[in-house]
Amino acid sequence: MGNTLHIDLSRNRVREETLDVSMADLFVGGRGIAAAMLFRETIPRVGAFEPANKLVIATGPLTGTIIPSTPKFCIASKCPANGSYGFSMASGFFGPMMKFAGYDSIIIGGHAEHPVYLWIQNEKTEIRDASSMWGLDTDDAQSAIRKELNNPKVEVTAIGPAGENMVSFACVITGDRACGRCGIGAVFGSKNLKAVVVYGDEDVPVASQDETRNVAREMMGKITSHEFTNTYRKYGTSWLVRYTRERGILPFRNFGESGALEAASGIDEDAFRKFVVKDSACHGCPIACVKTTRNTDGTYSQANTQGPQYESIWALGPQCGVDSMNAIIAANERCNQLGLDTISVGNIVGFVMECCEKGAMRKPEDLERDLRFGDHGMLMKLISMIANRSGFGGELASGVEFLAKKIGASSYAMQVKGLEMPGYDVRATPGMGLAYATSPRGACHMRAWTIAKELDGEYELYSTKGRPALVARMQNERAMFDSTGLCYFVTRAIPFEMCSRAISAVTGSELNETVSRKIGERIFNIERLLLARDGIRRRDDNLSERFFTEPLPSGPHKGQKLSRQSFEKMKDEYYEIRGWNVTSGIPTREKMRELGLEAYEDSSFLISGMRNPMSHRIG
Repeated sequence: MGNTLHIDLSRNRVREETLDVSMADLFVGGRGIAAAMLFRETIPRVGAFEPANKLVIATGPLTGTIIPSTPKFCIASKCPANGSYGFSMASGFFGPMMKFAGYDSIIIGGHAEHPVYLWIQNEKTEIRDASSMWGLDTDDAQSAIRKELNNPKVEVTAIGPAGENMVSFACVITGDRACGRCGIGAVFGSKNLKAVVVYGDEDVPVASQDETRNVAREMMGKITSHEFTNTYRKYGTSWLVRYTRERGILPFRNFGESGALEAASGIDEDAFRKFVVKDSACHGCPIACVKTTRNTDGTYSQANTQGPQYESIWALGPQCGVDSMNAIIAANERCNQLGLDTISVGNIVGFVMECCEKGAMRKPEDLERDLRFGDHGMLMKLISMIANRSGFGGELASGVEFLAKKIGASSYAMQVKGLEMPGYDVRATPGMGLAYATSPRGACHMRAWTIAKELDGEYELYSTKGRPALVARMQNERAMFDSTGLCYFVTRAIPFEMCSRAISAVTGSELNETVSRKIGERIFNIERLLLARDGIRRRDDNLSERFFTEPLPSGPHKGQKLSRQSFEKMKDEYYEIRGWNVTSGIPTREKMRELGLEAYEDSSFLISGMRNPMSHRIG
């Protein structure tokens, strides 16, 4: 069993402990361990930017082993946008290198007196001065650290100016990948933590070398032969532009339109592929879905960026009315350099563009022209203003819900629990709407992606029948997969039973599909307990009002909108399936005990009238 590293930045102290075997049995690793550790290490209602808040970085048991496509790691903390639990995940090479350095998890608390970075090498840790790197973008910061350490092989997870300025949706960049969501970069910045740097050359121990090799060989065959992984290999996730456009759920102009608009054909996978200059892969992955692109028209300096992935293409493109792949690539590069979540950036910019067009707000004084959909020059300007909290950018830096409440335009704010929405319109897919509403971190497409099943004939179109059970099952499966180290893109090819065998081979624990599904349910429930102790209730499992009041104006689902009554009935059924109180949305004591969560019971969840953090955001 691996080690956990504890860092107290306030006291400049470092200590180690062996990872608790019982915790690993309950929560596996990765996302599950991160949630359990955050629960243990933080008090209810601690602010995201308070020194007492913690950052938990956790790998999965498969991360860094010979099991293919297992690069994932998780960072969990309090989310600045809503004051409650948040987490983000990334691939690349940082997670495996962290394991090679001897650690399964790192817990960081306190607040450094001056900018620092953590240097972790083969179970040796230093808290080093980063004053000279404060203000650098993520590319330059990573280069400076590698130069200072005289080691080009180190893996770096760093923030840019957006994190330093505590923008509520600042992200963390690791290599050329991102822990993009939930404002984890802002928490780094609040602690004066510029980066975490790891290097190691130790092997990751496994319980059975022979069985691990056998399972790895089987999984490699499944992955390389599956049609979806071959699609990812050629196009990354850009193929989803055409997929969502043809099915009428690709949102345009802040979700004001969603349909098969021809403008999107210029940014689909075939158009995207023309900009690709390099294909590359994360640690131990045969897919090579990572695409490096370069713009070509000279409008912007030669942008050279990883991606953009589908969500970034959508957020910086159709969401803002932009149909230029050159502009999207340049905006994606700038967001990565400054350390900004592209989904949130696209949402907040699309929001103010709509507000200006509809007269809900006046032209900001420090902008030379009105904000209008399609103006990618203003998109680029606002990205820099947000990251630096400059002028009007400072108002945008607290997120779309905060600004919407301030100017009285909440009907245009596309978010759940303060987290801005990804690129799927849910008016034709009620199951996806329920998945957004009940995701532990707010609007999130990664915790249960029901769209294919809802639109490709497996479920009755527009009906809510069967959706609550589908969402709960998918959420449990994803919670388990996220805790192993496996990449999401291979889970279509890997049977759940095979994942269980891989964990058993690596850890020596006796897992089967039934036990693994129960672990996934347990992980999802402890995340709900984290939300519950911060005051989040059924009322917060909600969607933007636009989905209920504005029918789709065009496309194959023209006229379709969600029914509020049917949505609330879906929630009733979902809570009953979950074993949660239907009125509050809190897991019952019976459910907690069934899942072995007795140690996480806390009667303070149940106190009537406890403050809801959703109305006390950090702005």
